[in-house]
Amino acid sequence: MAKSFLQFVEIKDTGKTKVWEVNNTSNIILGRIGWYSPWRKYVFMPNESTIWDFKCLSEVKSFMFNEMQKRKK
Repeated sequence: MAKSFLQFVEIKDTGKTKVWEVNNTSNIILGRIGWYSPWRKYVFMPNESTIWDFKCLSEVKSFMFNEMQKRKK
């Protein structure tokens, strides 16, 4: 498996949904993942002036997909 340059840090748990910071390996916050009620799913909210390649976006997508699967159980 390729080395990950992202860390997903849980910062809030309401009991129903969670919020994570998406950090790089230097612990710089790149964005957040949180629940978006109108769409009834987790969404990624990148910080302004961050740059993303397809590998990092794929990792964020996989993380959100896995969290949605956990909600369905």
